[in-house]
Amino acid sequence: MQVSFLLNAYKKGIFMSKLHSKAHHQAADHAQLKRDVFNAFVDLAKILQSYLAHENTIMMHKGELSYETIQGYKANLIDHFNDFLDEIDTDDMTDDVLSLVKNLKKDIKLNIALQQAQFLQHSTTIGALKSKLLNSAMGDSDKWH
Repeated sequence: MQVSFLLNAYKKGIFMSKLHSKAHHQAADHAQLKRDVFNAFVDLAKILQSYLAHENTIMMHKGELSYETIQGYKANLIDHFNDFLDEIDTDDMTDDVLSLVKNLKKDIKLNIALQQAQFLQHSTTIGALKSKLLNSAMGDSDKWH
Protein backbone atom coordinates (compact mmCIF):
# COMPACT_ATOMS: atom_id res chain seq x y z
CA MET A 1 0.00 0.00 0.00
CA GLN A 2 2.81 2.33 0.83
CA VAL A 3 4.41 1.59 -2.55
CA SER A 4 1.23 2.29 -4.50
CA PHE A 5 0.71 5.53 -2.56
CA LEU A 6 4.26 6.63 -3.39
CA LEU A 7 3.80 5.54 -6.99
CA ASN A 8 0.55 7.52 -7.27
CA ALA A 9 2.15 10.53 -5.59
CA TYR A 10 5.09 10.24 -7.97
CA LYS A 11 2.72 10.02 -10.97
CA LYS A 12 0.72 12.99 -9.69
CA GLY A 13 3.94 14.90 -9.15
CA ILE A 14 5.04 14.18 -12.71
CA PHE A 15 1.58 15.10 -13.99
CA MET A 16 1.56 18.34 -11.98
CA SER A 17 5.07 19.11 -13.15
CA LYS A 18 4.02 18.52 -16.76
CA LEU A 19 0.87 20.55 -16.22
CA HIS A 20 2.88 23.38 -14.68
CA SER A 21 5.39 23.17 -17.50
CA LYS A 22 2.57 23.16 -20.06
CA ALA A 23 0.91 26.12 -18.33
CA HIS A 24 4.25 27.91 -18.29
CA HIS A 25 4.73 27.21 -22.00
CA GLN A 26 1.17 28.30 -22.73
CA ALA A 27 1.75 31.49 -20.78
CA ALA A 28 4.99 31.99 -22.67
CA ASP A 29 3.17 31.20 -25.92
CA HIS A 30 0.42 33.63 -24.95
CA ALA A 31 2.98 36.32 -24.13
CA GLN A 32 4.75 35.66 -27.43
CA LEU A 33 1.44 35.76 -29.28
CA LYS A 34 0.61 39.05 -27.59
CA ARG A 35 4.01 40.45 -28.64
CA ASP A 36 3.52 39.16 -32.19
CA VAL A 37 0.07 40.76 -32.45
CA PHE A 38 1.40 44.01 -31.02
CA ASN A 39 4.35 44.03 -33.43
CA ALA A 40 1.98 43.33 -36.33
CA PHE A 41 -0.18 46.23 -35.12
CA VAL A 42 2.84 48.56 -35.06
CA ASP A 43 3.86 47.46 -38.56
CA LEU A 44 0.32 47.99 -39.86
CA ALA A 45 0.08 51.35 -38.10
CA LYS A 46 3.31 52.51 -39.77
CA ILE A 47 2.07 51.38 -43.19
CA LEU A 48 -1.31 53.04 -42.69
CA GLN A 49 0.31 56.24 -41.46
CA SER A 50 2.57 56.37 -44.50
CA TYR A 51 -0.40 55.75 -46.81
CA LEU A 52 -2.53 58.41 -45.11
CA ALA A 53 0.27 60.97 -45.21
CA HIS A 54 0.60 60.41 -48.96
CA GLU A 55 -3.15 60.54 -49.54
CA ASN A 56 -3.66 63.60 -47.33
CA THR A 57 -0.93 65.41 -49.25
CA ILE A 58 -2.65 64.58 -52.55
CA MET A 59 -6.03 65.82 -51.30
CA MET A 60 -4.59 69.03 -49.86
CA HIS A 61 -2.55 69.93 -52.95
CA LYS A 62 -4.50 68.50 -55.88
CA GLY A 63 -7.88 68.68 -54.25
CA GLU A 64 -9.29 65.23 -54.84
CA LEU A 65 -8.96 61.49 -54.99
CA SER A 66 -11.04 59.08 -56.99
CA TYR A 67 -14.54 58.42 -55.68
CA GLU A 68 -13.78 54.69 -55.57
CA THR A 69 -10.87 55.28 -53.21
CA ILE A 70 -12.99 57.32 -50.84
CA GLN A 71 -16.01 55.06 -50.79
CA GLY A 72 -14.21 51.74 -51.05
CA TYR A 73 -12.44 49.35 -48.78
CA LYS A 74 -10.07 52.00 -47.44
CA ALA A 75 -12.83 53.90 -45.67
CA ASN A 76 -13.87 50.73 -43.86
CA LEU A 77 -10.28 49.94 -42.94
CA ILE A 78 -9.75 53.41 -41.54
CA ASP A 79 -13.00 53.27 -39.55
CA HIS A 80 -12.11 49.89 -38.03
CA PHE A 81 -8.54 50.92 -37.31
CA ASN A 82 -9.71 54.16 -35.71
CA ASP A 83 -12.12 52.20 -33.49
CA PHE A 84 -9.26 49.87 -32.57
CA LEU A 85 -7.05 52.84 -31.65
CA ASP A 86 -9.82 54.18 -29.41
CA GLU A 87 -9.99 50.85 -27.55
CA ILE A 88 -6.28 50.03 -27.30
CA ASP A 89 -4.56 50.10 -23.92
CA THR A 90 -1.72 52.61 -24.14
CA ASP A 91 -0.27 51.95 -20.68
CA ASP A 92 2.29 49.38 -21.84
CA MET A 93 3.38 51.27 -24.95
CA THR A 94 6.83 52.71 -25.41
CA ASP A 95 7.07 56.42 -26.16
CA ASP A 96 7.79 55.66 -29.84
CA VAL A 97 4.68 53.53 -30.23
CA LEU A 98 2.54 55.96 -28.24
CA SER A 99 3.72 58.77 -30.51
CA LEU A 100 2.92 56.62 -33.56
CA VAL A 101 -0.62 55.97 -32.26
CA LYS A 102 -1.24 59.67 -31.52
CA ASN A 103 0.07 60.77 -34.92
CA LEU A 104 -1.93 58.08 -36.68
CA LYS A 105 -5.12 59.24 -34.97
CA LYS A 106 -4.37 62.80 -36.17
CA ASP A 107 -3.75 61.54 -39.72
CA ILE A 108 -7.00 59.55 -39.68
CA LYS A 109 -8.94 62.57 -38.40
CA LEU A 110 -7.45 64.77 -41.13
CA ASN A 111 -8.13 62.13 -43.79
CA ILE A 112 -11.78 61.81 -42.77
CA ALA A 113 -12.19 65.62 -42.76
CA LEU A 114 -10.61 65.89 -46.22
CA GLN A 115 -12.85 63.10 -47.54
CA GLN A 116 -15.94 64.85 -46.16
CA ALA A 117 -14.86 68.17 -47.68
CA GLN A 118 -14.26 66.52 -51.04
CA PHE A 119 -17.63 64.76 -50.91
CA LEU A 120 -19.34 68.05 -50.05
CA GLN A 121 -17.56 69.77 -52.93
CA HIS A 122 -18.68 67.03 -55.35
CA SER A 123 -22.26 67.20 -54.04
CA THR A 124 -22.34 70.98 -54.44
CA THR A 125 -20.88 70.78 -57.95
CA ILE A 126 -23.35 68.08 -59.00
CA GLY A 127 -26.24 70.08 -57.50
CA ALA A 128 -25.16 73.21 -59.37
CA LEU A 129 -24.84 71.28 -62.64
CA LYS A 130 -28.30 69.75 -62.21
CA SER A 131 -29.76 73.17 -61.51
CA LYS A 132 -28.02 74.66 -64.54
CA LEU A 133 -29.21 71.81 -66.78
CA LEU A 134 -32.75 72.12 -65.46
CA ASN A 135 -32.77 75.89 -65.99
CA SER A 136 -31.29 75.42 -69.43
CA ALA A 137 -33.89 72.80 -70.32
CA MET A 138 -36.70 74.98 -68.99
CA GLY A 139 -35.41 77.92 -71.02
CA ASP A 140 -35.23 75.77 -74.16
CA SER A 141 -38.74 74.43 -73.59
CA ASP A 142 -40.11 77.98 -73.70
CA LYS A 143 -38.84 78.26 -77.26
CA TRP A 144 -40.85 75.20 -78.27
CA HIS A 145 -44.18 76.59 -77.14
